[in-house]
Amino acid sequence: MNESSQLQGLIIPPNDVGFNTELWLGLLLLACLMGLIAWRWNKKRIKNRALVRAQRSLHALQNSYKEKNQSSHFAALELVSILCKGLDVKRLDQYQADDVPKWQLFHQKLNTLCYSKDSLNQSKIKLAPLFKETKQWLSESE
Repeated sequence: MNESSQLQGLIIPPNDVGFNTELWLGLLLLACLMGLIAWRWNKKRIKNRALVRAQRSLHALQNSYKEKNQSSHFAALELVSILCKGLDVKRLDQYQADDVPKWQLFHQKLNTLCYSKDSLNQSKIKLAPLFKETKQWLSESE
């Protein structure tokens, strides 16, 4: 008999590798982290898509207002709709602006154009600066 056949029965088999808690916990943590990253990326992508659509709608409204000479009341209502979509709010008073006094003044002008029955109040407010301000508010929300 040779030596290797005598030692064959003496070699202790390795312990069965059981459940490795640290490995599974690490994999679970990694999966949660990857899920969080994917969720944040998708949320940002959806917001950016809504913002781009709002900016395109604003540009189209501005062009159609110049060409068709629409009423300022209709254009102001469209501006409110565009802003709500771009800022991801249902009503403009829900938006939390960085520059609160400037936002309140802008919001007041839009409300006056949208809801005032007095044509004198509406004629005091020019729509061209409101288009520019709307564009600024949309770009600030990025």
